[in-house]
Amino acid sequence: MMRTLDDIGIALENNCALVIKDDRFRILKSNENSNAYRLYRTKDRLYKQVLSNYDFININKLFQL
Repeated sequence: MMRTLDDIGIALENNCALVIKDDRFRILKSNENSNAYRLYRTKDRLYKQVLSNYDFININKLFQL
């Protein structure tokens, strides 16, 4: 799906969770080697950014390109 959309997605490996509370989010991990990613495409390039916030931060940061 990310191949055709200029949009943002979230990918979670096993043992990761995305927690959303009101207008904030954080990442929970039960395995140190697992990751959560923010994926986004601009033009013809796909970017993958590791999400490593364990404290709640504003969810709008997920949607900024």
